[in-house]
Amino acid sequence: MVKIGIKYCGNCNPHINSSAIINYLKEKTKGDYELVPWNEQDLSLLIIMSGCPADCATRPNYQGPVITVGGLTIDLHPVEEKDLKETLLRKIYETLNKTENKGANARFVLQREPLPSQ
Repeated sequence: MVKIGIKYCGNCNPHINSSAIINYLKEKTKGDYELVPWNEQDLSLLIIMSGCPADCATRPNYQGPVITVGGLTIDLHPVEEKDLKETLLRKIYETLNKTENKGANARFVLQREPLPSQ
């Protein structure tokens, strides 16, 4: 199973409900990916979940692909609150699709619609 690590901030000033977002992702990615703590081995992707735009979550020494959520932004791109969960879900599939389809041992990954242009 492909692992996605989750790294949270201290959640001192939350503008979003990080746990609700992660629960949504767990449900929607069931069977494709496993969401695990950031410090597990063999991650294919790391998601940094900061509850507000300060984006103060510490960054571990991870060399693979990273998606950063900072309040109502994903990788510094503003996202409407109503679209945050689905946009993050699409970003996960888009990122892992690019990563996993490189090389001779490419794997099929469920295709999602591309992110809207910002």
